[in-house]
Amino acid sequence: MILAQAKFAPEAAAEAVRWMVMSLRKSGMMSQGLADHLADAIETSMGKAIKYRAKALTNELGL
Repeated sequence: MILAQAKFAPEAAAEAVRWMVMSLRKSGMMSQGLADHLADAIETSMGKAIKYRAKALTNELGL
């Protein structure tokens, strides 16, 4: 349901990303350090105003 709404509602998209962060941290599919780095960057950027999230994410990732 969240994914269907994410296309049209920024807060629903943010919620979907928050679920992704939880999954990323728990999956064990990559090193814990990398998973934490990505998850921290995503969480930090999601805390910003909607119009600043994309730039905040690239800044957090050092891109």
